[in-house]
Amino acid sequence: MASIPDILTAARVESLLWGAGWWLALGAAWAWASVWVSRSHRAAGRWWVLLAASGAYLLVCPLVFGSFGSLGFGAFVGMCATMALSPKSLLLASLARRLPQPPRFQVSRDPSRFALDVLEKARASRATAVASVAHDKGGIRLVYEIDGVGHSVGKLSRQRSRALVRGIERLGDIDSSSGCDRAEFAVRINDEPVRVSASITRTGRGVFCNVRFQGGDLADGRYRRGLVAIGLSHAVGGMFHSICDEGRGLLVVCGPADAGKTTTAYAALHEVDPFQAQAFTIEEAVAVDLPAVTQHRVDPAGRRTIPRILGDLQAGPAGLVVIDQVRDAASALAALQAAAKRPVVATMDAQDAADALVQLMQFGAPAALVRSSVAAVVAQRLVRVLCEHCKQPCRPTPDLLRRLRQFHGDMRVYGRQHGGCEMCAHVGYRGRTPVYELLIVNDRIGAALRASPTRRSVRSMARAAGMATLRECAVGLVRTGVTSMPEIIRRIP
Repeated sequence: MASIPDILTAARVESLLWGAGWWLALGAAWAWASVWVSRSHRAAGRWWVLLAASGAYLLVCPLVFGSFGSLGFGAFVGMCATMALSPKSLLLASLARRLPQPPRFQVSRDPSRFALDVLEKARASRATAVASVAHDKGGIRLVYEIDGVGHSVGKLSRQRSRALVRGIERLGDIDSSSGCDRAEFAVRINDEPVRVSASITRTGRGVFCNVRFQGGDLADGRYRRGLVAIGLSHAVGGMFHSICDEGRGLLVVCGPADAGKTTTAYAALHEVDPFQAQAFTIEEAVAVDLPAVTQHRVDPAGRRTIPRILGDLQAGPAGLVVIDQVRDAASALAALQAAAKRPVVATMDAQDAADALVQLMQFGAPAALVRSSVAAVVAQRLVRVLCEHCKQPCRPTPDLLRRLRQFHGDMRVYGRQHGGCEMCAHVGYRGRTPVYELLIVNDRIGAALRASPTRRSVRSMARAAGMATLRECAVGLVRTGVTSMPEIIRRIP
């Protein structure tokens, strides 16, 4: 027969085991609750519910264990849980929010409401486009384009994919059955009107949609503060002001698609005082409505072409003219002729500054007209900026050093943190900045244009005159920690 001390010892051990089980269960419950609160859309103001649960636990402890012996430890656990789930989001809640979290969409009976929910979350993530694309394994992915790069934010079921397509069709009044698969319309996001362009694509794997917010990088409004505010140097701003002061000349802004050419052209418009000088734009699609600028839209079907619009402007008062996308010989010749009498900023697709000059010659423009009208050429790209909140120093690999020979092995460079943070939507980059080269058409360059110049010859002469190339400008941004080496290799040829 067991003695009374042995029975008491066994009872204490059993009580401790039961208590440990309760404490472990409570810890798991608090961890789950903290993750739920941090990820819930209704987390604000709900932390007090968990505090009430903590108080209830303190009351239950004496009843479960039959004494107040575990009350001190229960109070300690409750205090830790309170700190973890306080409004300041300490401990578990803070760690949970650092994890990449795909957006949650609620499929309602109204597909338009579901589509608006997707667009609102895309806008909150700084996305400039939203697309549903086919997955390799037969599923459907939702992709956000953030800073020019597509990021998959989750998979869509067939039901949600069909609801998204139907919602976009209703919002844009798109009737796919009649062959209309593209539309431009306005939606209200956070009580602000936003214009979007949407397209519906029907393939053998399903029906997909692509929605792009008009304006793109212009949405942040930095262009309103001028050329230097968007990342260009004072040399580019000085060249533009010299053209305006002289009252004539052509500044060419070139680069491939998605290089920020329109943003640079709009920033040049805001360098001019609209109350002292008139300004005009000629665009294929008006990206942003400018109140103090007369904006003309190109319409080839209605015979509103760039040469015709420039001809009409020649009869009016002189002022700055911005031409978006010079694509053919007639437009190039009209822009060069207009630059002989007024300041003109024109954008065109070209690989670099030398390529833009050679293209103007290949359009059939006389060498004398190019030499006398073109003042300078700005070639640019857009590179992503490392997030200031989560970037970290790193050591470049031998392959990166081999591809960027301007670096040394002991140089301090920065890279993105794996997984990013909330401030950059877990991408590692936040925003973009231009990388540019400025080619000034001087006497040597003008003389080279007479004898059938090539891209290599013009580039060599510009380098001899002191032009810094795109790669050299990009390397400078890496040295100062603005961007990373992989981003430069991805964007700069």
